[in-house]
Amino acid sequence: MAGFLAAGDPARGGISAANQAVFSVLFFVVAPAGTIWIARNGSPVFPVLRRTGRVRNPGVWFAGFLLLPVIATVAIFALQPAQATTQLRDALALEKHSPAANLAFVLHLLVSAAVMEELFFRHYLFSRLAATFGRWTGVSRRPNARSLPVVAAAVMTSLFFAAGHTSMVTAEWPKILQITVLGMVLCASQWKLGSEWTIGLHLVFNLAMLGLPQLLRLNS
Repeated sequence: MAGFLAAGDPARGGISAANQAVFSVLFFVVAPAGTIWIARNGSPVFPVLRRTGRVRNPGVWFAGFLLLPVIATVAIFALQPAQATTQLRDALALEKHSPAANLAFVLHLLVSAAVMEELFFRHYLFSRLAATFGRWTGVSRRPNARSLPVVAAAVMTSLFFAAGHTSMVTAEWPKILQITVLGMVLCASQWKLGSEWTIGLHLVFNLAMLGLPQLLRLNS
């Protein structure tokens, strides 16, 4: 979706300026506001959001959670090289676009992806599914992180998350596997550290991925 958010640059993503304006409003205003409202008013039976003060050495956990998907990404695309789609190559070619379009792209990484996706997928959906599965299976209000309801919620949330990241490379299954692994790690981070750290983790991972296309041969 980053290629679509090219405010004022119709060449990026192949969509009209009017459509780009609609996408910008949806992703920068409506979706984050709606997701925050849902998270506050539709909170699950037990909250996954935790205070980081209860976790010893949260920075160490953060570093570990970051390394796992980065290593998985390098390994997956080393085993199955893939080329970026035209849309992804266009989105990453910052020099081809206007400053406004590049600013929209960066804001997408900062706001739409890191914040909105975490509020929806991990803070709300993962929490809601874990609470629902917990009720169905008779697990206590605060199930263990390794319990079936939590694992099932993490797997389902990660598959939904991966489904929204297709059409980026020529071989779909490596990208789906990569994003599924990332989704599972983000769920673990949400459970262990809370939303604030997980939003930061997603942001740092996205920024790290900007430097990996050449390493992964995605631009060839």
